[in-house]
Amino acid sequence: MSPAEESKPSRGLLGRYRAIIGQGAWVFVGQVSTGILTLAGTRLITQFVNPELYGLVNLVQNALVLLRTLFCSPTINAGLRYYPDAERGHFVSGLRAAMRRSLGMSLIAMEIIAVGGGLIWTWQNGAPAALVAWLALFVVADVSRTFELSLFNAARRQRPAAILGAAETLIRPVLVVGAVLAFGPRIEVVFAALALSIVLTLVVLFTGFRLAGGDVGGNLPPQVALDMRRYAIPLVPIAFMTWVTSVSDRYLIEWLSHDTASVGVYAAGYGLVSQPFLLLHGVVALTLRPAYFAAVSRADGTQAKRIFGTWLVLSALACSSTAAVIFLARNLIVAAFLGPQFHSAVAYVPWIALGYLFYVVEQVLEQHLLAHKRTLAVLLSQTCGAVASLGVTIPLVAKFGALGAAFACPVYFSIQCLVVAALLSRPRG
Repeated sequence: MSPAEESKPSRGLLGRYRAIIGQGAWVFVGQVSTGILTLAGTRLITQFVNPELYGLVNLVQNALVLLRTLFCSPTINAGLRYYPDAERGHFVSGLRAAMRRSLGMSLIAMEIIAVGGGLIWTWQNGAPAALVAWLALFVVADVSRTFELSLFNAARRQRPAAILGAAETLIRPVLVVGAVLAFGPRIEVVFAALALSIVLTLVVLFTGFRLAGGDVGGNLPPQVALDMRRYAIPLVPIAFMTWVTSVSDRYLIEWLSHDTASVGVYAAGYGLVSQPFLLLHGVVALTLRPAYFAAVSRADGTQAKRIFGTWLVLSALACSSTAAVIFLARNLIVAAFLGPQFHSAVAYVPWIALGYLFYVVEQVLEQHLLAHKRTLAVLLSQTCGAVASLGVTIPLVAKFGALGAAFACPVYFSIQCLVVAALLSRPRG
């Protein structure tokens, strides 16, 4: 199916579902390939990288993710929501151009913070100045990759998104391990490999695929630009709250225990357990979210309700089964997919699996709020999750160390899920 055909409204219920299933097939291939390659890559990296370096890289990388989340995610999420409107109004290229301008300004601010923070960190810790250059390249490449893949998904062009995602996941661990073996296990070496893996993916993207929305339609109407800004503003604090809920536990472990190796083991176990849930959520969300947002955008309440119900039931059933399998096979899973120095992560597995069951359900419910432009409600739910995360994780980490962070995971994710469910039951405003 060509991009032009994908953008046309399907005729009849059967036609709509045939299009969704066709897109879902590519999503499934991409997500499964990416998931398998991620697990294999984790096994390879943890075989050659020690827990202390793994933890240090994870802390720095998540700090850069915070910058992207704060400065860029609101613009990208607004673009995802308004893409169906742009298709119907024939101003997709205008939407793309507006998003690029906004992200360009955000990128300048991100680079100033990343380079400044990198210089301070290298001065305090005696790291080579080359690390700062690799961090700067990583930031630019990461934002560019996220922007392009998000637009491919919004345009329902799942095939290039699947190919590019799998390609990067294949390249990354090979470059990291090769660089470590060639130049030694140092943080600047790892970040050089991470940055170059994204750059190579972008080369494939720009040379092998027509970009989503690059030449479709006219300028962005001023009223839509204003609506997008209003939609995006509450997403800035939402982005910070999401980051606090998702990754602040690593920093709490480092702060309270001063044990970077424990951070590495915890991060490896967390990434291993969360991957199947993110894969399942990604398959269903990337398939159904564009169709759901489009149905809400054209005020087709019956179709929107049907898609959302299917989305929620599939996600809940798939993740419940996954949590049960992970709990029963946790020793085998950790032994197979983590290096010997990381096997103590088996203690964290059941708690993180239970937490991610609640996380995926919460994410699906949250998409309902975003589709109906209830960003303030999302801000409230994310704030409750962030507060619960800090309030529960700090005392548990102080008492149990990294295991306490795992204990806390299902508690704060379940609280956030309950808050979103309560907000859905209340009328807007």
